[in-house]
Amino acid sequence: MKIYIIFIIISSISLNSKLLDTESLLKIRRISNPQISPSGKYTAVQISDVNIDSNSSTSKIYLINNNNKDTILLANAGKRNGSAYWWPGKDELVFLSDRSGSMQAWKISVNGGEARQLTNIEGGISNIKISPKGTYLAYTKDVKLGKNLAEKYPKYSKAKAYIYDELMIRHWDKWRDEKWKHIFLLNLKNGDTTDIMEGEKFDSPLSPFGGRNQFNFSPDESEIAYTCKKDDNYENNTNSEIYIYNIKQRKTENITSGMMGYDMDPIYSNDGAYLAFHSMERPTYESDKNRLMIFNRKTKEISELTKNLDQPVSSTKWLANSKELIFKAPSGFGTNTLYKINLKGEYTDLTSKRFEGNKQIENLNDYGLRGFDISKDGSYMIASIENHTSPPELFYFDISMVKSNSSISNLSDKIFQHSYFNTDYMKQFDNITTEKRIIKASDGKDIHTWVVYPPNFDKNKKYPVLTYCQGGPQQQISQYFSYGWSYMNFASQGYII
Repeated sequence: MKIYIIFIIISSISLNSKLLDTESLLKIRRISNPQISPSGKYTAVQISDVNIDSNSSTSKIYLINNNNKDTILLANAGKRNGSAYWWPGKDELVFLSDRSGSMQAWKISVNGGEARQLTNIEGGISNIKISPKGTYLAYTKDVKLGKNLAEKYPKYSKAKAYIYDELMIRHWDKWRDEKWKHIFLLNLKNGDTTDIMEGEKFDSPLSPFGGRNQFNFSPDESEIAYTCKKDDNYENNTNSEIYIYNIKQRKTENITSGMMGYDMDPIYSNDGAYLAFHSMERPTYESDKNRLMIFNRKTKEISELTKNLDQPVSSTKWLANSKELIFKAPSGFGTNTLYKINLKGEYTDLTSKRFEGNKQIENLNDYGLRGFDISKDGSYMIASIENHTSPPELFYFDISMVKSNSSISNLSDKIFQHSYFNTDYMKQFDNITTEKRIIKASDGKDIHTWVVYPPNFDKNKKYPVLTYCQGGPQQQISQYFSYGWSYMNFASQGYII
């Protein structure tokens, strides 16, 4: 078998004489959820920090000025501050915080002043989202619809056990209990609260990994689309559906009946004409190709946009023109990239190209893309960029515009680092070197793989080897920085991976 070395990625051997051990790895700050304000002036971002001594973590919300990169700490009371979401049309931030004792929704202006509490729900809430006109606050909450062990057997109330006489017992790392997660609507004008799934022993978002991307309001606030798997034989299939809840009529409609795999993540176009969502075709197959589907709200027809793209889709966002969408997908070469697609299914790879004008990133194929947000006017994007040796930082992408229809033509060469939460910290560690290789399989197909070398690698010496296989054939091992499965951490212990 011949092995071809394609090229060596950006990393160079440094001589900082400090290795990235596990304790140092845990101290790296974790960046998530970049959100651009309606005015385009700010980006809100959540930063989490681990405290090894107390075996705990805290999360704070920072505000970055998109014009000069000034960074300020906006929300840090309590231990948990996150899930930031901009109030429609205003530079006011709605977020979750445990500062009052449980996770509740709070609102704060970027111009200063104290945060104002919006909810006081017993037991706390999660997954907040404001409707497009600011009339409703949607949130999720655990609803008790069954009896726990102490209620079933008061005599044995001190026992720590679960009793099961049916499946599902556990999904991944979450045990089934007597509670189900439901979506609630809070009318911010009159205080009325509605459980849109009242009495139903089903979860939305889907347990255990679903989040607020699994429900969304229509632009006119008349309805909310959400993901749910309403099947009493939950363990037998993956048949989640997209449901439409009419807020005024309080009626629910299933728009994906007959589509037997996962249907998830509904998101309305800005003009309200379409509803996009992700879908897997085959039932019982959790890692099928994730397709991008379009529901025409007028004709009630569903079509697939990504028939010609042999990659799974995620993180879809509509552009303002309601004619194009941006989504994330594997590039086919071990990285995640952004694609633009129109309603005809014609797509363009936006980020797998060279950018000669900026030396900070010479080739985005050398980096992975995690979360991103696009400004309301479509002029720029803030994205979380990472690779094997660099934990996520935010980067500013200047986007070239086609003025006639306000669509994205392609990314320009103006790409700048926008946050520096870990930059100085990471300078102290010896770097690793990564090679991208293509290996020929027995059937002639190309197999992409990474080879990671320890700091100060000497080709004349022998090293122990770790073979790292994660995700099976359905998922790529990409250019990403893991806080648990860290190649840099492994290689720093003297291994070739």
